[in-house]
Amino acid sequence: MEQVKINAYKYSELNEDAKNNVSYKYFLDGFEYEDDINGLIVIKYDYFEEWELSEQIDFCNANDYLFSEDGVMINHLIMDK
Repeated sequence: MEQVKINAYKYSELNEDAKNNVSYKYFLDGFEYEDDINGLIVIKYDYFEEWELSEQIDFCNANDYLFSEDGVMINHLIMDK
């Protein structure tokens, strides 16, 4: 087995181009949620790219997301020690 070393970045450490890649590759569809308006359930969507930067950072940190330098999620490459 060959082992390789890769750099992993938190969302907050990415440059603007890489952050844009994250939005377009993983969160473009939005997050569905229900809202109660006048007693009616309405399905709405919340879009990652519309969140404040601090909200985006908190979301990625809470989910332990790690990225390559260009914004590709690499969690699937990381093995627990």
